[in-house]
Amino acid sequence: MTIRLGSDLIHLPKFEKHLRAHKAYYRDHIFCPEELEYAKAQRLACIFAVKEAVIKALHLGPAQWQEICIAYEESGKPYLKRFPKPKKEAKKWKHEISISHEGQYALANVIFYQ
Repeated sequence: MTIRLGSDLIHLPKFEKHLRAHKAYYRDHIFCPEELEYAKAQRLACIFAVKEAVIKALHLGPAQWQEICIAYEESGKPYLKRFPKPKKEAKKWKHEISISHEGQYALANVIFYQ
């Protein structure tokens, strides 16, 4: 079994400030249109943290932000609607996501396994 783990921690006030200052950049280069439906800054920070965790776990380049799309089940559980698979490893990756936020921080963990 192959396992890959990625984690990211976001300081919410810093993210919110950066999001306000560069709103068009985030809209055009970071978030998928479906993700922008969750327009509150705290939710977008969590989505950003998941994307960072995916990039770390799969050793992707940062140019692939919009190839990673996070969605939510009716229960509120997050899942990867789409993500780039490493070409060398053609097997289907399964994944789990954990997101938490408390006070001024949001944390995302992503585990991939096959």
